Amino acid sequence: MLVRLSRTSQEETSNEQNMAELPSITVLMPAYNEAQWVAEKLRNLAALDYPQDKLEVVLACDGCTDNTADIARATAQEPCVLA
Repeated sequence: MLVRLSRTSQEETSNEQNMAELPSITVLMPAYNEAQWVAEKLRNLAALDYPQDKLEVVLACDGCTDNTADIARATAQEPCVLA
């Protein structure tokens, strides 16, 4: 299961030039049976002060025996994660 998150907020005008110079990054977060922590970590990554168009978060979990994937999907739908 892969979950992609991207932020969609507007940056302040004064910071836009500085932010435009930042590189695009992808955070690849592998997870195995991380149900206890995955929501908190995804919220933390979504709250980073980084331009929305330059930050991608990819969560990869395979073979989990707990509900890591379900929690990740639900967390990705939260306004605080996508905003």
